[in-house]
Amino acid sequence: MTVYSQHPNRGKNQILASYRNDSGVVSTTVTSVDDASLASRIADALNRISASATVPLSVRDERDDDLKRYPTQHIPTISDVLRRPELLTGTHSLWYELAMLNLHDALTDLDDILTSVPVPVRQAVLADLETEARNLQASIDEYSRGYDPDRRIERIWDSQQPFVPFDGGIPDLARDTREYLDHLEEGIDDARRRLAISDMRLLVSSHRRSTNTAAMLDVNQMGIMDDPGEFGRGYFLAIDAPIPGGRFPRENWDIHIGKWVPDPDEIDEDGEPTGASSDAVLGCAQNTPPTRDDLVMLLDASGGNHDQLAAWASTAIGRKLAGTNFIVTDRYTS
Repeated sequence: MTVYSQHPNRGKNQILASYRNDSGVVSTTVTSVDDASLASRIADALNRISASATVPLSVRDERDDDLKRYPTQHIPTISDVLRRPELLTGTHSLWYELAMLNLHDALTDLDDILTSVPVPVRQAVLADLETEARNLQASIDEYSRGYDPDRRIERIWDSQQPFVPFDGGIPDLARDTREYLDHLEEGIDDARRRLAISDMRLLVSSHRRSTNTAAMLDVNQMGIMDDPGEFGRGYFLAIDAPIPGGRFPRENWDIHIGKWVPDPDEIDEDGEPTGASSDAVLGCAQNTPPTRDDLVMLLDASGGNHDQLAAWASTAIGRKLAGTNFIVTDRYTS
């Protein structure tokens, strides 16, 4: 509902809140800090909070060929830290709970940033969050119950025109992501949905807490891949969570080392491969979900390092991948 930005002014860096009111689009100053980098980090966290809280209220839940509203219970968590844990316990749907995980992480990031700022800055930022939550709730109430002349709304929410930042966008909030995750829920019951949401949180939080910046998260396919080699060459690590439904369901966690095999019929004029297929080398079967710590340890140890993956590829059945808690249970190629 609000877009935050920073603006240098007289030796300071202002953090501005821009939003719609009855007069149109206006901007007000939230606070000012000396450090431009700090201002940028605060504005980024505030933007992620605003977008993650607002977008689910501005779209419809289209699962089961229906048009329903997404929940609104997350609004108080914007300003009430005691209710923050609720963002990690919901079971509504994969996409909505992904948005709530993003909201939780953005609020946590902002908390971390505010621990090292002067008290007036922290108070000003928290006051703006309270203003955001209060106005968003008032707008939702007006939308649901009708106009109340005694209710003052300073920041207007419009379900058809959510006022959110577009600085590269937030892929997790995109329509494509919502449609992919909705598809993964097709044909499943509530119990399976709860497990899928738990698996998704585990996958996403492990990726975000790892120091492996080369690892790529694909929440639409419920997987993480660390593929440090050149195209169509070398080894890769794949971490795949179960997929509950859809066209290609996956029952269990699948953690394996694979190798790219170039297609000899697909090469360019310099003899370089333009196509390749993947062969599984070894797998670490998981009868139960791994822990977040174990996944983070695995990703950190992999580290986008081809030599590490090549060394792991020779691990015998029954032995751990060096530096991790994952035991090789299957070998597929020599």
